[in-house]
Amino acid sequence: MNEMYKILIRNKISPNGLYLLYSIKEKTSTPIINTENVKKILIKNNWLNDDNILTDKSKRLLIEVEGLFKKVKKQTSDKIMGNNYNDKINEYNQLFPKMKLPTGKAARSSINNLENAFRWFFQNHNYDWETIFKATNTYLIERKLQNWKFTRNSQYFIRKQAVDKTWESSLADWCLMIEDGIDEQDTHFKDKVF
Repeated sequence: MNEMYKILIRNKISPNGLYLLYSIKEKTSTPIINTENVKKILIKNNWLNDDNILTDKSKRLLIEVEGLFKKVKKQTSDKIMGNNYNDKINEYNQLFPKMKLPTGKAARSSINNLENAFRWFFQNHNYDWETIFKATNTYLIERKLQNWKFTRNSQYFIRKQAVDKTWESSLADWCLMIEDGIDEQDTHFKDKVF
């Protein structure tokens, strides 16, 4: 909606003017506006000619505005995650243990849940599968050392909705640690021997 108003402001035309141009193009009535006053302004500003026919200028404007409302095709999972994404998702899920976590949730989530989560992840973060697998392994090694306390299941590790309705990704944080060179040896305390 904001984009449409920017177009109207840039072209110095009112919403009523656009409405009238659109209704002339579509040959429909305009019962909610004072058509005669709006037509005078449109003719004066070269949006209509004296015979109430759309000018080239008005046709270009209508094409531009209509372009805002065309549905964007949903990208396929192949385009977002790569050709063999199903295998990668299964491989990712297999990294998690076959068990119930202390939270009561299964450590592994369903593949459909993971596909949706990974679609979001790849659209919002720029990590490859290799980094994802390293990050996940590192996370799981640390969680195992803590007897799985506070471990997120395979879906929530990718993304989890926060209280404020935004999404957070522990996986993205762990991927960043991998890129920064922090590995599993750096993730737990070592005893000091005297």
